[in-house]
Parts: sequence; structure tokens; C-alpha cells
Amino acid sequence: MSSDVLPTGQSMDNDTVRPVDLLSAPALDERAVQEFARAMLAAVDAATEALGGTTRRESELSISDILEPASRAEVEGLLGTTFALRAAGAILGVVHLEDEQTVALADIFLGGPGHGEDRPITDIELHVIARSIGAILQPIVATATFTTVDQLEAVPVRDLGGLASHLVRADLTLSVAGTELTGAVFVRDPDRAGPPADSMGEPVVTASAATMPLEVEIELASVEMPAADIGTLA
Repeated sequence: MSSDVLPTGQSMDNDTVRPVDLLSAPALDERAVQEFARAMLAAVDAATEALGGTTRRESELSISDILEPASRAEVEGLLGTTFALRAAGAILGVVHLEDEQTVALADIFLGGPGHGEDRPITDIELHVIARSIGAILQPIVATATFTTVDQLEAVPVRDLGGLASHLVRADLTLSVAGTELTGAVFVRDPDRAGPPADSMGEPVVTASAATMPLEVEIELASVEMPAADIGTLA
């Protein structure tokens, strides 16, 4: 995708949404891309509400509103802590945090102030994060992958067998009671997994994009006809 830096998702007004440059942009017109941006804004709001409900403190969640291309090799080479985001047995994405940020997030979920330490995270801390982070990120993952997600679970793993080769990355920021944590979410890129352009070089709408809700305006051509014929129109 484009490397242009756009405003953060929460700074984008609903009436002035700027297009998100999807990897398969030729498959989508600008209106479809804008609808995707609006859907992502709604997903971030839902995730923020889930974060606040989990921490029971004033919380804010934001993601970069432009999804950057990423590879599976990039995710597998990350240091720190990774959680596979799974639903119905499939890995839809991965959330990554540095060790210090992971410890701080566990401290927040346990009711603490969010102090981080650069040390290996304990099993109980991993369990605490895994129990909550899936529900928080579910709206974002569902929107980014065009997938209906009934229940997203987070599993701390290093072996990411089943992870797609084509991914997109969104930088993630969690702000809870004055403590700010940063990480990244990598999700399956649905459009790269769809069919390529046909042999004539025309763009196609992938199966995932075909499920995207769009607002459509229909305008009939202007013609002259006898008034008696109007009643026969279907």
C-alpha cells in the first residue's frame, strides 16, 4: 500500500473520510474504499469501548488508518511477544508487543498502573492478556479481513502455522489512565487472497470485497413518454 501518512483513524471526520489505499485498489472504486474507512472507524470505536470495559478506566485505542503490506517472514522475525488471533480454527491475524509493553499491558489488565519491565513475561501474565485482547481486537480484525468473527481468541505463540503469506499491518496504540502502549496488528489480507485481474486486464471485485456494504444511488435517464404509459412502468 501507499506509504503516505494519513491522519489517525480517530481524527477522521465521518464527512471527510480520506480513502485508504488497499493493496488491491484496482478492484475497488473510491467509494468502496471510503466505506471501508468508515467501517474501520466504527470498529476502532467498538474496540475502544471493549478496552474501557475491560480495564474499567478511561481508555482509548487507535490504529494507523492506512494498512501497510507485510509478509509472514516479517512477523516470524519479530522479537517480543506475539499472540495469534484465531476464530473457527483459522488464524486471522497476529498482535505483537515488545516484552516491556507486554508486561505493562498485563499489569493494566490486573488492575495495576501499567508499569513495564524488559523481562520475559510470565505464564499468568500471558493468560491474562490472552483472555482479554481477543475480545478487544475482534471488531478491528473482522473489519480488516472482511470476515464475520463470532469469537476471536488470542493465543500466545511463536509457531504461526496456518498464517497467511499476504498480510497487512496496522500500528496499534492503547492508552489507559495515562499509560500509553504501542504495538502492531498483522491481519490476513483478504484481497490478495482473492482472484487476480482477468485476462483482459480488467479489475475484478474479490469475493471478500463483494461482501462490503455500499451506499448506491440510482439515477434514471430522462425520456419523454405519454402520461398514459407511465402506469405501465415496472
